[in-house]
Amino acid sequence: MSDDAHPPAPDRSGQRAADSDRKLTVDRLRHALDEGRLDLSEYDERIASAYQAKTYGDLDRLLADIPGTVPAGQSELEAVQPGAVTSREAVDKRRARRRKELRGIWSGFGGALIFFTGLWAIGWIASGNPPGHYWPAWIVGIWGIGALASTWSKLMNDD
Repeated sequence: MSDDAHPPAPDRSGQRAADSDRKLTVDRLRHALDEGRLDLSEYDERIASAYQAKTYGDLDRLLADIPGTVPAGQSELEAVQPGAVTSREAVDKRRARRRKELRGIWSGFGGALIFFTGLWAIGWIASGNPPGHYWPAWIVGIWGIGALASTWSKLMNDD
């Protein structure tokens, strides 16, 4: 195989680093701390240096002695642009939408339960006789089955 398949990455060590590059370096340093490669005081020093870094070269020096990390200047990953939707944000939006839909389903069921039970109670009080049966059970029972089916469908659907 020739080296033409993977041309060397341009040297970006003198280029200005973005906030997202600094955050990526901090995340890599945190991972190194979790692995025990850095002690807490060295981690604190490097974090402070990462937030003060101006160029990719400044960030690369912070990761140079940590195995398994790719310096920001050599990374082929692109920084996330401000305002871009990450997969985590998309999941959070989907969950919020699903919660809102489920809240609508079950608040409708609760409203119907209160309304029909109120009608049943008014009829009982107005007649003065003990009730023969709780007739709203038929309405709210069917409504509840529909609400359960709809909830199950929303929870099992991944879109």
